[in-house]
Amino acid sequence: MAERAGVSPVILSAVLADNPDTMPPDVALVWKFTRATLAHDAGADVYRDAIVNRWGRRALVSLAFAITAARIYPTVKYALGHGKACMRVVVSGTPVMFDHGRLPAPVDVAVRTP
Repeated sequence: MAERAGVSPVILSAVLADNPDTMPPDVALVWKFTRATLAHDAGADVYRDAIVNRWGRRALVSLAFAITAARIYPTVKYALGHGKACMRVVVSGTPVMFDHGRLPAPVDVAVRTP
């Protein structure tokens, strides 16, 4: 959808590869803020201030809603037991390969039954 909306394939590939060094500065700022926010990292404060200085409080609110909305679908999907399906991601006609070694390890949760 982003590609159809005109987002550069180079930017999409950088975001999907978790490579902020190859992102334009504005994209890297939002990426870093999003990652820090989702990790509940205090470093988000620096990025938040930069976002407000660059685009204003309304942009911060919009970004907060976008971050939240983006987490709703995968959370509901996994909660309902449909989180095992995989989907190929293609950017500019080329499949994107993920380094699964960089993904967080799954949490081992003991489920108690009443």
